[in-house]
Amino acid sequence: MSNHATIRRLTLEIEKIHRGQFPSFREIQDFLNSHGFKISDRTLERDFESPMLQLYCNRKK
Repeated sequence: MSNHATIRRLTLEIEKIHRGQFPSFREIQDFLNSHGFKISDRTLERDFESPMLQLYCNRKK
């Protein structure tokens, strides 16, 4: 996957977290699927380990 697509996917994940009240992994994955990103459970787990999402999640606390 290109860097642009990865950044877009991470941005969508942040958007879903920002809009939802603690969405589940499945809700986030369904949201990504509706935007054309068909990813595995493990990819979503890796995304949540990424510095970009860690920074956002820590900022929201």
